[in-house]
Amino acid sequence: IYTHQSIARHLLRYRYQQLNDARKIALGKDYKGAMFPWESARDGQETTPAWHKDLDGTIKHIETGNLEHHITADVAYGLWNYHIVTGDIDFMLECGLEMMLETARFWASRMEYNPKKKIYEINNVIGPDEFHENVNNNAFTNAMAKWNLQAAAWLYKNLRRNFPVEVMAVKRKISLKLEEFARWNKISQSIANTAPVCRGLIEQFQGFLRKRNLPIRESDKSGISAFPKGMRAADMNGTQFIKQAKGEFRP
Repeated sequence: IYTHQSIARHLLRYRYQQLNDARKIALGKDYKGAMFPWESARDGQETTPAWHKDLDGTIKHIETGNLEHHITADVAYGLWNYHIVTGDIDFMLECGLEMMLETARFWASRMEYNPKKKIYEINNVIGPDEFHENVNNNAFTNAMAKWNLQAAAWLYKNLRRNFPVEVMAVKRKISLKLEEFARWNKISQSIANTAPVCRGLIEQFQGFLRKRNLPIRESDKSGISAFPKGMRAADMNGTQFIKQAKGEFRP
């Protein structure tokens, strides 16, 4: 988006061309809006393979295509950054706003309300740390979902101010109701695990700090941390080992 903006636009248009497929994926899982696949190709359907050889050579069922739902907010975040950096209003009115609204709809339907705690939760996911599967309230996923809900509403209101005709056309196209914004705002104010609760920490996901904290004492020949001897790939889920934590998120 900073050096090759035309390429960035093409990549985002690819996502827009997949939007109807993303709607079908969401509908197939009883969600609303658009749910983008973890891996996709020409037709926009999920192409993540079902099996692969794990780090220790064992054959493992791949769950990322089923559970790594943060990809939907990631697509919206990339779109948002393109908008902020390029100021390409034409693309946002033609494609971007519709994508932002439909991804927000997905997250609103993906939430589960916990009446005892009076919070909204996102259960049974995989975060960027793919060593831990089927976790509840992954901090990254929840933070991105919160951001997606708020950003979609902000974008709609700000574009409507200067481009009311075009925005109303998008609203009619996707049958958007204004009450949806009120619900998105309510949900975004009460999402679990998006703020520190103890010593300034946000737990990576519910129960992470109760898992085994094993020290890493050795490195391989490339200088990469090596698993303790006797540790199997299948054991990772029960530890605090983290896979491929990268970068940072600043909403």
